[in-house]
Order: sequence, then C-alpha cells, then structure tokens
Amino acid sequence: MKKLFLCTVVVMVVLTASFISAEEKDKVSVSVTSLVLSKYIGSAGNLGYDRPVWQTDIFISLPKGFYIDLWHSGDLRHGLGSQEYGNEIDYAVGWAPIFKWGQIDAGVVFIDEPNLFRFRSQEDYLMPFAEVRRTFDVGKGHTLSPYFRAELILPVKMDWEGRDDRYYFGTRHQFKVAPWLTLNNNLAIVHGRVNEGVIGKYDLFANWPITKKVSLIAPAIKTALPLASVAEGHHSEVAVGAGVTINF
Repeated sequence: MKKLFLCTVVVMVVLTASFISAEEKDKVSVSVTSLVLSKYIGSAGNLGYDRPVWQTDIFISLPKGFYIDLWHSGDLRHGLGSQEYGNEIDYAVGWAPIFKWGQIDAGVVFIDEPNLFRFRSQEDYLMPFAEVRRTFDVGKGHTLSPYFRAELILPVKMDWEGRDDRYYFGTRHQFKVAPWLTLNNNLAIVHGRVNEGVIGKYDLFANWPITKKVSLIAPAIKTALPLASVAEGHHSEVAVGAGVTINF
C-alpha cells in the first residue's frame, strides 16, 4: 500500500509537469507537511479517528491560481492495509485566484476511505466545493478572513439518499505570535443535512527552521470545540503531535 501511495504521488507530479510550459515552471511550488498526531480531528471539527495517525499533505501550487492537493492519513497502529477510519487519502484539484475584492477557492475532492485504492467502495465520496473569502490585516500579526463555503458530499456509488450538503458561514483568524509560533482559529456556523451547529477550531503550530526549505513543527496542537449542539454529536477534542515541513 505504501508503494502504491508513493507511485500515486509521483504520477501526479509528472502529469502536472507535462502540462506546464517552460516559462511557467518557475511559478510552480511544492510544499510537503507531515505530522504524527495523537488522533485525527477533521476539518469540520469532527473526530475522524481516536488513535495515533500519520498525516501528510502534498500541495502543488500551479500558475494562474490552480493547484493540486494530495492529503493522506494513516493509522499508525494497524497500517494502511487495514480498514480503520484513520486511513484516508483525499485527491483534490482546485482553482484559487486572488482578486482585489477577495479570493475564490473552487474545486473537487475524491475522498478514499478506509479501503484505500479500492475505488468506488461504499465509503468513497466525491466532494465538489466552492468558497469565497476576504482577508484583512487587523493588527500587528493578526489577519481575519470572513468566508462562506459550500460543500456537496456525494457517495461514489451514487446513492443520492446518502449525500450530504454543508454550508459554512464563518471567519478564520491567524495570529503570528512570534516568527516561529502561529495560532489559527476558525469559528463557523454549519448548516447541512447531517451536520448542523456552531463549531470552533483552534490550532497552534511552532515552526523551527532547520534549513531555508525545511522546518520542524513541534509542538503541533489541534483542538475542536463545538460551541452549540452539532447534529453529528461532536465533542471537544484535542490532538497533539509533531512533524516537519519541506518547501521545494
């Protein structure tokens, strides 16, 4: 399974490079962040898996605002070959141009879990999404980004009754406490067929440069705090860990 995951990464990078002209290749950047965390907390504040996981994000920034994002989560106890929900790979392509008035982020994600590389399984989903946001500098080291985001989660087997739509009205706050310490907050009202309520997410990352392109992340703390009743039954969660970021 690990070899297949690495082959997938290589194929995506090669295909990307083949469609980019020589003049634009200097505008391409790749960022790899890999973390070991005590548990998997999802982007919507949900508990994805209550055991240690290894999570890696490979983000390829392309010319004209396009990007490819490959995100992986692996169950450290049972490995990628298991059917635990700590195992997941998200394949995303998107477009996030910046305008004078703000930014758009639109794309589609294929969510492969937990039987990895067995596409069209019962648990696999396709998720088109669109987001509009604007970022403001509100003080020394502080930025505030109000946003609206819509997601449509469709089972790959096209079971329309199993779909979920989610709408987020919220704001993200980033505080650069020090050159090496960043606090990220996300407060949002969520409305959907399955998930509904008010969520809060708070992440603290300490980045220690090792070289110009490599940084150690220690500690990495992720928290989720439902501020009102959430239909999926979310609870307060905390995940701690450490990792590394490499920029190419």
